[in-house]
Amino acid sequence: MNKPAQTDIKGERLQKVLAASGLGSRREIERWITEGRLNINGKQARLGDRITEEDSITLDGKPISNKRLTHVTVSY
Repeated sequence: MNKPAQTDIKGERLQKVLAASGLGSRREIERWITEGRLNINGKQARLGDRITEEDSITLDGKPISNKRLTHVTVSY
């Protein structure tokens, strides 16, 4: 039996986005998730949860940005 293709999955995994924004390593953020410290739109986050820029993320009850930060290095 074949599984249907998952083409309707939206967003990126929570730990990947937060790690890319510089909050910590993916493993550290996964630990926060299992400890119940992260919430998405008021609900406790679970490993594998995906987010978009429209989602509201909190860590220990404090809002955090889930927008990716771009680092540019210029050398000459």
